[in-house]
Amino acid sequence: TVEHEQFFDTITVTGIDAKDVLERARSKGINLGQRGPDRVVIACDETTTDEILEQIATLLGCSVAPADSDEGSRI
Repeated sequence: TVEHEQFFDTITVTGIDAKDVLERARSKGINLGQRGPDRVVIACDETTTDEILEQIATLLGCSVAPADSDEGSRI
């Protein structure tokens, strides 16, 4: 679950096993933050690519819509 309804470049995801997600992210070279045992912080900047966001979504167990999808938001 995304903790905040509105956000700019930092997203906190709750209700997950943060340690597990962080370990899997690090094994892929992705640096995420931890804010407790069930919270992961994702900070994006101008170097964050769609590929990185897709990898993070997969780590979180989310599905990603194809780029040409009419589903609105891809993640």
